[in-house]
Amino acid sequence: VPIATQARVALLSPGSSSPDLTNISKYFARNYPSDASQGVVVAEAAYNKKAFRKVGIMQEQTPYAQGLFKVFNEKFTSLGGSIVKEEFPSTVTDFRSQLTKMREANLEAVFLDTQTPAVSSRILKQMQDMNWKPQLIIADATIGDPATLTANAAILEGAIGAEFGVDSNNPKFQHLVSAYKEKYGKDPNYQSYIQTMYDAVYMYKDAITSVGYNGEKMAGYLRSVSNWNGASGSVTIGADGDRVGGHQLKMIQNGKVVILP
Repeated sequence: VPIATQARVALLSPGSSSPDLTNISKYFARNYPSDASQGVVVAEAAYNKKAFRKVGIMQEQTPYAQGLFKVFNEKFTSLGGSIVKEEFPSTVTDFRSQLTKMREANLEAVFLDTQTPAVSSRILKQMQDMNWKPQLIIADATIGDPATLTANAAILEGAIGAEFGVDSNNPKFQHLVSAYKEKYGKDPNYQSYIQTMYDAVYMYKDAITSVGYNGEKMAGYLRSVSNWNGASGSVTIGADGDRVGGHQLKMIQNGKVVILP
């Protein structure tokens, strides 16, 4: 962002979700929602829908996981809940000591705040090795990976999370999936991310068509996008550079991801 700002280049991100990026520069915008949305949705569901009052958080030490923790923690504790947190670097593969502390803390749920589903899978395996099956909250990196959900179906049953959803009835999304399957022979993973990546190309195209290649004008165009129709649905970007709208609450039910009202 500092490089783009100095060069007066319009920078559009289809996947950066840190709350710290909101209004960071007039040259930056994103068509993927902030994790502030994910953190708030999950915190409210944990406290209000699930009636959790004490939640343990296994938080990987990455900017994504830290940003998600910050928002979840602020919202959950403001509602009256309490947090027990164990942080770990991405290089860690043995989580038994942290999980033992968690199990002894009389928690009502554990939030796997990880950067990737691979890390969540290692934690889930070690939970099962310990014969421990707590109520679970999972980040979108995990709930959006079908392979992880299938491999850990039993322990993930009933887990909640929030994901930026896809509309499988949207013709532009259907075209994206069809073209992907034709080229790669399988459905795309992380469909909530691939839809915004796909849209970003066409948003840039429309910006160039509308205002030319001037970076300042392009940046202004991107921050004034309203009801732009793409594979990710109707896109509106606010004056702060963030996509308006956000994540949907979901739950693992009978091995499938279902949307909760």
